[in-house]
Amino acid sequence: MTNEEMQKLTERIQEKIGKESSGLIADDLGLLISDTSKVNQDVFEKSEEITKLKEQKEKLIETNGNLLQQISMGEDIPPKRNQPKVEEDEEVSISWRDCFDSKRQLH
Repeated sequence: MTNEEMQKLTERIQEKIGKESSGLIADDLGLLISDTSKVNQDVFEKSEEITKLKEQKEKLIETNGNLLQQISMGEDIPPKRNQPKVEEDEEVSISWRDCFDSKRQLH
């Protein structure tokens, strides 16, 4: 509800209940008007902040896209391993005894 709509509503309430009765609830109506005003201001500020954040997000996406286009793609080279090569024809046999020492603990 906008500030103008809230003002019109309070004026209608005052007209309906009369000046004497409206004096009794004037404090409450004043609180309603000021709270509505504060809420409207908060909503407006949050809306502006959301708009700014969306614009920043779009700029960051565009900038990141440009940066990714500048990175050259290298060749996929598998990592070198320090393990000795085992020829395909050569069979490797490992026994469970090779895995344990004399105290039956793993090497």
